[in-house]
Amino acid sequence: MTPLKNRRTNTATEARRLALNIISAMRSRSAFVNPLIERSMIDSKLSYSDRAFVVQLARGVAATSGELDIIIKRACRRGTLPEPRVHDILRLATYELVYLHKEPFIPIHQAVELAREQASYAAPFVNAVLRQLVRELEEFPWGDPKTSVEAAAHLYAFPQWLAQRLVSDLGDAAARSFMEASNQPAPVYFANMLDLSCVLIDSRELPRYKTRVDAGELIVADASTQEVARIALPLPDGSFLEVGSGRGTKTILIQRAAVLAYGRQTRQYALEKAASKQMRFEARLRQYGLEPPVSIRADVLNLGEIIAAGKLPRSYRGALIDAPCSNTGTLRRHPEARWRLTSEAVTQMAEQGLAMLRVVAPHIEKDGFVVYSTCSVLVEENEQVVEAFLASEAGRGFSRPEPFFRPMLTPGSPDAHFAAKLIRDEQKEK
Repeated sequence: MTPLKNRRTNTATEARRLALNIISAMRSRSAFVNPLIERSMIDSKLSYSDRAFVVQLARGVAATSGELDIIIKRACRRGTLPEPRVHDILRLATYELVYLHKEPFIPIHQAVELAREQASYAAPFVNAVLRQLVRELEEFPWGDPKTSVEAAAHLYAFPQWLAQRLVSDLGDAAARSFMEASNQPAPVYFANMLDLSCVLIDSRELPRYKTRVDAGELIVADASTQEVARIALPLPDGSFLEVGSGRGTKTILIQRAAVLAYGRQTRQYALEKAASKQMRFEARLRQYGLEPPVSIRADVLNLGEIIAAGKLPRSYRGALIDAPCSNTGTLRRHPEARWRLTSEAVTQMAEQGLAMLRVVAPHIEKDGFVVYSTCSVLVEENEQVVEAFLASEAGRGFSRPEPFFRPMLTPGSPDAHFAAKLIRDEQKEK
């Protein structure tokens, strides 16, 4: 028998080949990695462990892509990145070397084999760059991450501007904990539809619960999502408006809570701008034994026109605004988001959230409420929006009697959402 140390596989593994295809598709189409992974697994014959490895590689490269490019560029002699397909191969190997801490031989050898399959002329180049990269990594992350924000950003694969913003908004220690947690798998929570109790499970056991989810007994919902729905529980009388209803997860939780509290659903109206999210809305509500609310595909900023056209009531006892945001509190679930986000986009989304509040506020009845919610941890999108609204003419008469819901993201914790419940006070308005 050939000694193990002399064995050599002269082909790339199927798992790495599949991961490379996902990474390339994500780059070439500017696609999201999770749907690409799901589609790639439909006809895959890989074992469970190999499937898990594909997911780890594809999601890992998506989450660290910007940092991988910095590292690769340092290792390229000319300081420029190679052609796209070769670049993808280098990203895959670099992720294994830097963030999976693999011994250099296997990732380098596999990258060379992938290059021989994809672009044979590039195999020597890939080999040379990765060997130089290993030498560069002796100094990585180019500083002390405990004292240097720049080094911490390199270590946790965050854009420098975002790492600086996190330190400013959360504080030094919390920002580092946040960045570390954002690179770890997200926990899986269910809400038990019998009593809306929150259940944490091992993600490996998720397939076991599929039958109960399909039967409407359980719904997959992060613990923070469940808490936002609890905060937004409608009053027993009057109408309730949900802005940004999406696929209906919060709608389901809200209406089930109403049934438990009042013995019936409340009159709810839902607005959703994205057609793709609205498509499954009614079916999901019925799956959980609930009557779907009136659902309209429209932009809430056109609320006045929608009401004037008779499609929605003029006033509401309560509203939930699930505002568009940076998704920084859910980066574990959206690996590519941090590298596609810009500071300018954060400002634009904060402005849009404030505009939504100002449009909805005049239609909230006396002693009614509006809940403003995001899945962001950035102050500009959260506290500053609420403060700006309360200081505006539209916010006159509203107060915030309850503290902000603002859980921090730490390793193993639920997602970091934000919610502020604002009450329209008749006495204050006078």
